[in-house]
Amino acid sequence: MSKNLAFTQSKLIQTTGLNKNWAITKVKQPYPTNPKPSNTDWLVNKSTGLLNSDWTFDVKKGALAGTQTFIVGQIGNSAIPIWITENLCNYFEPINEPSTYNFRNTFSLDNCINITSATIRYATDNSCRIYINGNQVVSQSGFYDYEGSTIDCDQVCGKSGIYSAVNPPATKFNRGGFNVVEVADIASFLEQGVNVIAIENLNSGGCGVNFGWICTNLEIEYSTTDLKLLVNEVFNSTCEKKGSFTVFASGGTAPYIYEFNGISQTNGIFNDIDPGLHNVVVKDKMGCEQNVEILIEDKGTAPLLVIDELDNLKECGDEHIRKDVRIEWGNGVKFSLDNGVFTTNNFFDNLNNGPHSIIAIDEDGCRSIPFNFEVTGSSEFILKYINERICFGESIEIMGTNYSTSGVYLDTIPSNGPCDTLIKIDINVRSLITAQINAEVCYGDSIRIGNKVYNSSLNDNQILTSSTGCDSILNISVRLLDVKSFVETELCAGESVKIGQENYTNDGTYSQVILSDSGCDSTLTIRISMKDEELCENEYAAILHSECLHVNGDQLMTILRWKGKMSQSADVYI
Repeated sequence: MSKNLAFTQSKLIQTTGLNKNWAITKVKQPYPTNPKPSNTDWLVNKSTGLLNSDWTFDVKKGALAGTQTFIVGQIGNSAIPIWITENLCNYFEPINEPSTYNFRNTFSLDNCINITSATIRYATDNSCRIYINGNQVVSQSGFYDYEGSTIDCDQVCGKSGIYSAVNPPATKFNRGGFNVVEVADIASFLEQGVNVIAIENLNSGGCGVNFGWICTNLEIEYSTTDLKLLVNEVFNSTCEKKGSFTVFASGGTAPYIYEFNGISQTNGIFNDIDPGLHNVVVKDKMGCEQNVEILIEDKGTAPLLVIDELDNLKECGDEHIRKDVRIEWGNGVKFSLDNGVFTTNNFFDNLNNGPHSIIAIDEDGCRSIPFNFEVTGSSEFILKYINERICFGESIEIMGTNYSTSGVYLDTIPSNGPCDTLIKIDINVRSLITAQINAEVCYGDSIRIGNKVYNSSLNDNQILTSSTGCDSILNISVRLLDVKSFVETELCAGESVKIGQENYTNDGTYSQVILSDSGCDSTLTIRISMKDEELCENEYAAILHSECLHVNGDQLMTILRWKGKMSQSADVYI
């Protein structure tokens, strides 16, 4: 907050007075017949110091006369009238013309407040205009238009002579004289952060001793916004589906933006969330933000059955069927054969001919996909199973052969005995997981995606490890929004042109930063050049030469006309 502000629990007060950071122009300013444009620099410049050497903080307590003391007492909050001097006669330039001086000050408002009321009370010795952030305030009595006046007198500020004080007509003053307290509502003009209050104050030229002052009392009542977050419907990750949760925002100023893992959305519903501790940031319309952490617990992943070996030895010297089973992940796993009791035993033998099924269950109750197989009484071979899962792009060597694609393969191990061994090899290649993210970033900003930060246009990819231990590819396309525009124009001496928010009168190259449609800062380059003086003097010009004049080639009479400021219109017949 600015040092010139005093606070109660829910009120901001700023008044005129000495040593309160009020700045005033050192010399008289041009007579203000009309209000200033809203983009005038000294009305909107948010600098808390002096704008340049034309300004000073050396304000004085304004001299009061008669009933003016009573009027100032009604402004409130011990506001003090100020001016550049106690006696304005010291600053008449010349003494028979009206003198105008400009005032300005700044004050700050927090981002996260709700303004309930904002008013300014003021009184002045003479005509004035008051602006908040470039917007002229409107008091309850409306604007005052001054018809102008001419006063003849033989003495001004103690100096004898014959003087004629001329006060031209002017419009839309906030006050046209003293002995009146004005009140205006300014709530709609206020902004987050630094605000500017600016005043034009006119002391009309006239006879006698002149005094000038302005006295203001700005009061803003507010309440702090209280953005609250409630986390509800938290579902942990299970073997059947990933986790989810919902965040509800209240208080503050709607609408709200929810940010999670670098992605922004307008609601607080989040699905397909992996186990872990997650952070959600919520921002309201005023830019106020709160964050909340949500823990998604891992409540079970379905165990994956892997069959290491299945032997059928009935006709080849061994009447037992053996089956070794292991799991690739899961905790506290038990096994069941043919819908029997679940036990920790993962070795099954002495199986009968026919179809069989093995299923696993973990401590969280998550069941595996059943493994179905059939035992045969073939006496020609010993049957063995090999089951492997590999990542996309990998290969595995089994019994001297490399495998890189999904499928069921058969291999045979010859035996010196009666039974060869038939190997049934089941290869499962996990799919390559790919995802595409397209993002836009303003010039000078950056965005985090995955484990990298981007601030320029490019195409990139990141290789991430999925929950299965295999690589996944994240394709990223970032487009840098660097908007640049160019304007070129010519002026005659004394002319001006308004481009964007600025008026230009001199040649040169300039630049402005404006907000583009994409929401990014855009650099507008402006090149001003001056026209040739002769071209500017003549509205139309023509140079005729009998040896090189070709008009339309039809050998018929043609009329040419030209006109210039320094010549009269002329007709030439050809």
